[in-house]
Amino acid sequence: GLIDVARYFRFIGQSMKGQVERLKGFGGANINVAFFGKKLMALCESDLPYIIDLTQDGDIETLGRWEFDMRMFANMTAHPKVDEVTKETSAYRVNFLSPFLTFFRF
Repeated sequence: GLIDVARYFRFIGQSMKGQVERLKGFGGANINVAFFGKKLMALCESDLPYIIDLTQDGDIETLGRWEFDMRMFANMTAHPKVDEVTKETSAYRVNFLSPFLTFFRF
């Protein structure tokens, strides 16, 4: 949506000024939660997933952004799908530049 577009351009501007570290992320991770393997992830449309954990007190703790073993540095959908037969998770990403649409399988 427009908020994600505005957030993207704000992030680009802040990156160019050296105000943020791109590898640490910028997403709100407030759209969905999902398991990838044994990791619980908070998801948003404008960034990679964030690994979260529940503390013994019942609080949610953010452990960091998951870059898929340093192989992907861009956003992905907040609604991955799991194949019930193969247990593979699939997702996609939309980009302003080529490639405009990317599908991945985990």
